[in-house]
Amino acid sequence: MTVRVAGLVAAGVLGALLLYRGAAAAEVTNEACSACHGTEGFASPEGRPLFVSADVFARSVHGTLACTACHADIEEVPHPEKLAPVNCASCHDEIGKDYATSIHGVSRAMGASAAATCKDCHGHHDILPANDPASSVFKLNLPQTCAKCHSNPGLTHEYRMKYPEAPGQYAESIHGRALLKMGLIVAPSCNDCHGVHTIKRSVDRSSPINHANIAKTCGKCHVSVEKIYEQSIHGQLLTKGDPLQPGRALLHQVQQHGSRRSAYSFLQPYLAQEPQHCIWCCLISRIGIVCGIRLIGLCAAL
Repeated sequence: MTVRVAGLVAAGVLGALLLYRGAAAAEVTNEACSACHGTEGFASPEGRPLFVSADVFARSVHGTLACTACHADIEEVPHPEKLAPVNCASCHDEIGKDYATSIHGVSRAMGASAAATCKDCHGHHDILPANDPASSVFKLNLPQTCAKCHSNPGLTHEYRMKYPEAPGQYAESIHGRALLKMGLIVAPSCNDCHGVHTIKRSVDRSSPINHANIAKTCGKCHVSVEKIYEQSIHGQLLTKGDPLQPGRALLHQVQQHGSRRSAYSFLQPYLAQEPQHCIWCCLISRIGIVCGIRLIGLCAAL
């Protein structure tokens, strides 16, 4: 039965090729492409699926475009087996420039073939608007989309990702639980902290998760707490350029993405019974040497 179906598919594709054979670029219509790619079961000799649902494509953000708008090197059908990769930046110019400077784009340029590209996040012929609940980059879906790579043991090991546990930690954090379990769309997803097409490593000074920028990033949501931090001794020294000052992430006792505390519950240990949290940093850093008993006494008195 399988052989018979495969034979029917091949016969149908052959007939389509004969029908549209020699069509010039101006005549390569979506219908001409669908003659082959619209046939369920259509695949490459290696078995890679090449079927494209016309209905799915029609519902996508590119549904009104011609296939050749993206596959620009197709000049006739049948076309060569090897085609150039789709260049999304030919239309999305500014986004393409942003991506080129991101950790994904830079990694790709340096030869990391598995670094995320547009299709890894947005999809292929089924791309939907970001505000569509079915989109892979819809806020509720984005953590799972990022986790496809960032919780993939093969990729995290190959590229030595520093925090392979981040997706799981996020899911159990106060932010993750609010978004994924409670459906609070105001809770931050990955892009709210890391950015969208301009994601950078934390050591990059322009990164929103760089040590010097974390307070500002958190302050986008936690406005009142941000003001409190800016007025604190740590916030003032960090503003002046002291790289050893703890950012909001440390003061909140956030272990990367895994904090399960509320935005304000971190204050309780400091205000009640655990001034040693402050003392620990003071004792092991230059801050403790410079400020000495004065700063330790201040922390202990909180």
